[in-house]
Amino acid sequence: MTGVRFWVDGIGQPADRVPSEIRESVRAMSREVADPGRVIYGRPIRLAPPAAERLDTLTMPVLAIAGALDVSDVWATARHLERTCPNARAVLMPGVAHLIALEAPEAVAALIVELLRPLGRFD
Repeated sequence: MTGVRFWVDGIGQPADRVPSEIRESVRAMSREVADPGRVIYGRPIRLAPPAAERLDTLTMPVLAIAGALDVSDVWATARHLERTCPNARAVLMPGVAHLIALEAPEAVAALIVELLRPLGRFD
């Protein structure tokens, strides 16, 4: 299974599950990321303690969305965030794989608006 099939379609899903525009967009992004001439800026910064050990200190709302057709560890990670972060919510979105915002932009936007609504206006 190629990377595009894995991330776009989801494991065991038909190759025509998503519109061809999404598939071609992901294929183009993948080519750019894999380009050996790509210049990468920055360097890793080791945090002490690691960020994963400080999730309980987050003060902002956290929304972790996983696609039901994605690999299971993505949903497990979303659930971990929900259990560990004080103000987190995990959502399992049916019928989508890893690229949730490409497949279901309106549903993702609605979840983000719902997450931010209690914070009030920013103007």
